[in-house]
Amino acid sequence: LQGVVPESGACLDLVGARDPTLLLDAAVDSVVPIDVIAAKGGAVVVSGPNGGGKTSLLRTVGLAAILTRLGVPVPATRAAVPAYQCVLADVDGAARTAFPQRSTYEARCRTLAAALAADDVLALLDELGGATDVAEGAAVATAALDALCDNGATTVCATHVAALKALPARDPRYVSLAFRVDEAGKPTFSPRPGAPGKADALAAAARSGLPDAVVRRAEELLVVETPAAPADANADQLWSALDAARAEAADAAQAAADERELISEERAALRAAVGEATERASRRARMAATRLEKREAKLEGMFRELNKWENDAKRVVGATLDAARLAGVREFAVTRHGLWLPA
Repeated sequence: LQGVVPESGACLDLVGARDPTLLLDAAVDSVVPIDVIAAKGGAVVVSGPNGGGKTSLLRTVGLAAILTRLGVPVPATRAAVPAYQCVLADVDGAARTAFPQRSTYEARCRTLAAALAADDVLALLDELGGATDVAEGAAVATAALDALCDNGATTVCATHVAALKALPARDPRYVSLAFRVDEAGKPTFSPRPGAPGKADALAAAARSGLPDAVVRRAEELLVVETPAAPADANADQLWSALDAARAEAADAAQAAADERELISEERAALRAAVGEATERASRRARMAATRLEKREAKLEGMFRELNKWENDAKRVVGATLDAARLAGVREFAVTRHGLWLPA
């Protein structure tokens, strides 16, 4: 088995996961990988056609948790699996095997009771709400799922009950994951979030070998029993509107994220531009200050030279005046008194 070592995470997150039991089955040519996210305190409601892959998904999730506890790589492209203290599964008739003296429904209720009594549990529940009256079974299953969510359990359940498939539309703790059929009516084995899938029981009956006459009669009875099926039609419309609203919200969130990223980039560019402008201005101011200091130093030197020249000039002028006065005295002495003075 080609697998990956799971990361430790707060919730179960499998990407490209494959059912190990199908990988080891020589009669299976290829296994379609699936993506599953299941949070603690929440429930994944899996729906879709009979034979479409719901039970295989439950096995894939359960075995991923068990392989992680054993330290064995999980067949997946990427996996994050919490270390659950308990994994309880009612898959492939496990409840009937565990409680053979009980009816199918009672055995399933025993599994629910055990999950509700456990701490940090991963509960895997197949055909939830079935094997009894539809309305009563749906009520019990809904109450149990709500209690599991309140207890912080991680729950993945598969069902055909309409009331359970509608839970994700009213409670954010629930997530709808649906298998569908292609245009030819064949299961795709690839679950997608959003509107719940239909059981497609008539097609499954035909694939299983029931005579065409029986299938046609079933179609006639279905039309007679539900002539207009307004509730189903309204539910489909509501789910389509919900899917469209979710897609629009996701697009809006992505657009907002892109806008925030753009604003962040523009803000960073503006900061960089302001920083560069500030640095240029600072460099210019430093250069101007340096030039001013040089000019002041040059002027100071010139003033010192001028002072020196002034002092020299004063000395020269003084000496000249002294010489002139002395010459005048000498001339006065010679011309007026006939005296001769030495130079």
